[in-house]
Amino acid sequence: MSDREPSRDEQRVLALAGVCQCALLAQEFARRGHGQPEPLRCALESILVLNENDTEMALGGVQGVYAGLPDIARKSPDPSAVERLRYAIAMIDIQKRLRRDTTAASRLRSQLEEIRDGKTIQDPVSPEGIAVFADIYS
Repeated sequence: MSDREPSRDEQRVLALAGVCQCALLAQEFARRGHGQPEPLRCALESILVLNENDTEMALGGVQGVYAGLPDIARKSPDPSAVERLRYAIAMIDIQKRLRRDTTAASRLRSQLEEIRDGKTIQDPVSPEGIAVFADIYS
């Protein structure tokens, strides 16, 4: 990370790259049953960063979202990239719905705070770590 403050546009690109990276991971899980370990680790760790206004800090900078950057720069999308775009749009829609449903958002936040503060996860990409996150959605 650099010493200068990232511009608003740079923060938006990082945030979009984070969404694209999560879409890539969702696609990998849907197709192969697993995702790339390091991008998955960055995504899961960023889920637990709840009160950070600095996008770079919340997402781990470019290193934390590097797997999502190629989709932002892609000029001619292939069918696989179009599928990831649908995943990304769905994630953004879910985020908008959560903003409107304060009860569900509060419940989700409480569960994430429990995970973060309880230190129950040693390794977020371990089967046990993933199970803890999965329990939130069941």
